[in-house]
Amino acid sequence: MLFDKLPARPSPNSPAGLKYENKRLKQENKDLKNQALIDSLTGLYNRRYLNQQLENLAQSGNVKGITALMFDVDNFGDFNNELDKIHGKEKGHFLGDQVLIKLASILDENTQATDLVARFGGDEFVAIFPNITDMDSIQHLVYRIHDAMEEGLTKNNIHVSFGFATTVKEDPTKPQSFLPTLQEADRHLLEMKKYKNIL
Repeated sequence: MLFDKLPARPSPNSPAGLKYENKRLKQENKDLKNQALIDSLTGLYNRRYLNQQLENLAQSGNVKGITALMFDVDNFGDFNNELDKIHGKEKGHFLGDQVLIKLASILDENTQATDLVARFGGDEFVAIFPNITDMDSIQHLVYRIHDAMEEGLTKNNIHVSFGFATTVKEDPTKPQSFLPTLQEADRHLLEMKKYKNIL
């Protein structure tokens, strides 16, 4: 046998045992913290983490402004209901989840490590681009990500809508909230969806 005897766990009251328990609790706390900030379905950050990071960006003197980009799946509720009818509720929900996972993957693949990508809730996702505020760069980002999503999802007759907004700090050395930027991007997303429904 490779091991005749497994090493004994240190006694809880010994210095080695206390060190072991401390290390275990630190790892457990770290895991719980990660679970609280990560969306369990897509693996992206969740809304709670997004709000924390927006506050950090607002306070940072290195951030001159941001662009917020929001996406969601058109008529996702109807799409899910149709899947339920065809495949049954359990499999229908599973297939609907696969669409969200795919969308999250496309968004993650088309952004950089310096960008902030999160699931905002339901079928809505957001990407925050620090220090990208000029219109040429914004348009390039928006259409590149939108086109990648359309290409990855249209074979299932799934389409996405998007809205974006940009804020440049009045004084980069002073804190300035970016929550209004996110709210404006969300309003633009809703306007696009209403326009699509009229057509």
